[in-house]
Amino acid sequence: MREFFVFENGAFRRVDSYREGAWLNLVAPTEEEVKKTALEFNIPLDFLLDPLDIDERARTEMEKGIVLIIVRIPFKENGDSSVPFRTLPLGIILLDGGIITICSQDTRVVRDVLKSGVRVKGQSGRDLKLVLTIFLKVAFIVLSHGRVCLDIC
Repeated sequence: MREFFVFENGAFRRVDSYREGAWLNLVAPTEEEVKKTALEFNIPLDFLLDPLDIDERARTEMEKGIVLIIVRIPFKENGDSSVPFRTLPLGIILLDGGIITICSQDTRVVRDVLKSGVRVKGQSGRDLKLVLTIFLKVAFIVLSHGRVCLDIC
């Protein structure tokens, strides 16, 4: 699924297509959506495929002026109540004119950031505050689950 968002009047608003400064959020994209996105934004295909690999490690990479950040984010897995959360990769791709996130599942992290209304363009047009907000949300979820584990154990 491809979702486009723009930041206006202190909140994210969903739009039908990409425009300068927008956020493209890819959730469990099809092979066709991945190829279309790679061609449309001239992104190395690996930048879109690597975050979809459940075993991908957290890292950063840069190619052709495009930055890929892969961070492991928490998600609640149905059925296993003994483990508060597991992690999966979220790809954050920084373009000169916007940002793309890509994940194999719809996650609380991205949804919470969309609700937060945090978006500040950096000098180069890269949304560094948005990236830091994603990191902060990940840390908050992990720490809140850690507190629960400490109380139980």
